[in-house]
Amino acid sequence: MEELRNFEFKSDVPEGNHSISGTALPSYSSSTVEPDYNSHISRNKFIVLDSRKVPQNQLDAIEKRTLTVHRHLRKKYPKAKELNEKLSKLVKVEKRGTVDVNQLRDAIVEICDDELEEQKLVKRDIEAFLSSYLYNQYGHTKYTDIVPKIYKTHLDHAKI
Repeated sequence: MEELRNFEFKSDVPEGNHSISGTALPSYSSSTVEPDYNSHISRNKFIVLDSRKVPQNQLDAIEKRTLTVHRHLRKKYPKAKELNEKLSKLVKVEKRGTVDVNQLRDAIVEICDDELEEQKLVKRDIEAFLSSYLYNQYGHTKYTDIVPKIYKTHLDHAKI
């Protein structure tokens, strides 16, 4: 009995809270001190929603805010190749071609640092951008889907 009380579960899943139900994928740090990132963005408090399980009106709001982030990224990196190179330096692609939501979040916050500081983008825009991708139960999304979606959206809305 004593062995069961002292047992510590060790998981193969990377540290962080990845909801298995898929309704939200927030990331929490084990430390109690939150980093002061540009005095208005805390990297540990982003809420990423599963776009497969949210109501249509919320999906519309996510898409609208996502377009704002896409515009800023396209303005900063006119060619998809440039953004892809920058993103590949900032995230670690797993052997299955996926990227963790926390790495993607950190990369996007770093790329959009100037826009966030000038408040051209806000935390909700970044949350919507992250929520626009589909994640597996471990909080990973396909790396190859990230950049094309940003530039494909631009072309689709230009036709309208």
